[in-house]
Amino acid sequence: MFNKKPDTNRQGLEATIDDLMAQMSDHKPDSPEYKAMTENLTKLYALRDEKSAKGVSPDAVLAVAGNLMGIAMIVGHERIGVVTSKALQFVMKAK
Repeated sequence: MFNKKPDTNRQGLEATIDDLMAQMSDHKPDSPEYKAMTENLTKLYALRDEKSAKGVSPDAVLAVAGNLMGIAMIVGHERIGVVTSKALQFVMKAK
């Protein structure tokens, strides 16, 4: 359920980033081509980070499920073992 298959588009994106890095090593840092490549590289990194957004972590799902089970147990206990008390008579009423 939580194990995702490797994305082939992501592998292609990584290959494109590697190719661009290799091409950048052939140019001088002050050349216009290098600056254009740097802009393309930042766009590729942003695209990679956008695609790598993860879903819900299994730990969060487990915590929510545990909380819901606790709430269900409390509600079930209150339904079965109703506490009858005369304590409400001692509560001050709003005027």
